[in-house]
Amino acid sequence: MQFGLSNAPAVFQHFMNNIFRDLLDITVIVYLDDILIFSDSREEHVQHVTEVLSRLQKHNLFCNPSKCVFFVTEVTYIGLVVTPEGISMEQEKKDQPWVWEAAQKEAFHRIKIAISQEPVLAHPDESQPYTLETDASGTAMGAALSQRKDDGCLHPVAFMSASFSPAEPNYDTHDKELLAVIRAFEHWRIFLEGTEHPVTVLTDHKNLEYWKSARTFNRCHARWHLILASYNFVIAYRPGKQSQKPDALSRRADHSEIEPSPQIMLPETQFEEFGAEIATPLLEQIKEALQDDPSLDTVLAAAADPDSMPHSVAAKFKDYTLQDRLLLYQGRIVVPDEPEIKQKLLSHFHDSPGSGHQGRARTLELISRHYYWPAMKFQVNHYVESCEICQRNKGHVQHFALKSLSVPAGPWEDVSYDFIVKLPKCRGNDSILVVVDHFSKMVHFIPCKETATAEDVAQLFLEHVWKLHGTPKQTVSDRGPTFNSKFLRALYMALHIAPSYSTAYHLQSDGQTEIKNQWLESYLRPFINHRQSNWKRGNRQISI
Repeated sequence: MQFGLSNAPAVFQHFMNNIFRDLLDITVIVYLDDILIFSDSREEHVQHVTEVLSRLQKHNLFCNPSKCVFFVTEVTYIGLVVTPEGISMEQEKKDQPWVWEAAQKEAFHRIKIAISQEPVLAHPDESQPYTLETDASGTAMGAALSQRKDDGCLHPVAFMSASFSPAEPNYDTHDKELLAVIRAFEHWRIFLEGTEHPVTVLTDHKNLEYWKSARTFNRCHARWHLILASYNFVIAYRPGKQSQKPDALSRRADHSEIEPSPQIMLPETQFEEFGAEIATPLLEQIKEALQDDPSLDTVLAAAADPDSMPHSVAAKFKDYTLQDRLLLYQGRIVVPDEPEIKQKLLSHFHDSPGSGHQGRARTLELISRHYYWPAMKFQVNHYVESCEICQRNKGHVQHFALKSLSVPAGPWEDVSYDFIVKLPKCRGNDSILVVVDHFSKMVHFIPCKETATAEDVAQLFLEHVWKLHGTPKQTVSDRGPTFNSKFLRALYMALHIAPSYSTAYHLQSDGQTEIKNQWLESYLRPFINHRQSNWKRGNRQISI
């Protein structure tokens, strides 16, 4: 392709990538006509250079010796100085005129200071574990990806800082800190997905240590669990005073200039009747009752100092933490065994105007957001079911009068039928067709196959029922594809039989047949052999 065309660089880059496709990012980096060859030793470098030159010769490409350097530990590549210690910017550009005044000199001086001082970004090493440091502030998040080098210190590989969306600043602290972890993993997915060694996530929010092992989640946390499922990581707590890097990135001045959404502030008097906050005295009452509850002594000791407890005990209570004299279970306040406190909580989350006398599931969900105690579901259900206001004011689904089956005028005018399926094979049969007369309650048990078609069912009716009792006037069956087929419908129409079908998933509609099915199964069970392969003989005896 000739030079000068708009897509010439892209075509040439594609051509170079095809030449070195199996070597890219392994021993070779190619940018247009600039080729960087890197190796761990001099012997390997000889092999790599030979391979590159051979491929260039094969494709009739030539190198300019004056622009080539070999066997160096520091090289300038596309404006960057690459060394074993890291990457820095090129100190000077030759033959490039520019305007150099006081402002440019001052800016260049600051850049030199920033580049010459730490941090210097290190090369990522896939064979070594990564360390991810995250932090979240009110409006933004910050993260630093690091690796521990030979000197034993963490060296940064990359930094990240991003503002939250307009809705995300409204998240609570726990969700903000967790969102920072998720954003960091998504941003550095090429480094962190499917790593051999677990990624250590350092955060100053201690509750995140237990998030990965939690047993219950809300919908948002369940989605976040799916996002993080492809990453191998562990979350560790580190005090905030030791997290200067991500903390500084999350508090950049330009992130704090986000304009808040316009809001209309209503006076507090508008909400006096709808308060949803738990009064502070109740929390103080919970703190005092915790110390008086003997059933929580072991839990409190394990949460206060897990290292002093036996490993089995500490593992059992690993989901419990202490925070501001409150015992937390998976981030929720543990309520001691004090009936008065539980009664106040139940009343608040069910009876208050802000709760609105919700049902059992909704009331349980409201309480479970912030509180936990054993047998909470049972007590919530009992409280809601015994609520007098709910009983007097809540509506209910209107129930219509049941319509019973018509009384037949004679024997075998009205019949019902159903299959008993999934039986062990006996002489080629694995099912029983049960036909019941509504007038005399007489029953026919007809062995058959589960794969019987509508034509087969019609033949069974003819051989075992109709030739003995004549055709019925009305039938009752379920909505199975065999009984509801076009063939049987056409046959019933020709014989002037009116079919009726039971309500889906409502066995009571064909109760007579279902009762006979249960009776037959209970009768056969004591008389069949251990292989259950002779039920047909017992079925014949019943029919007789």
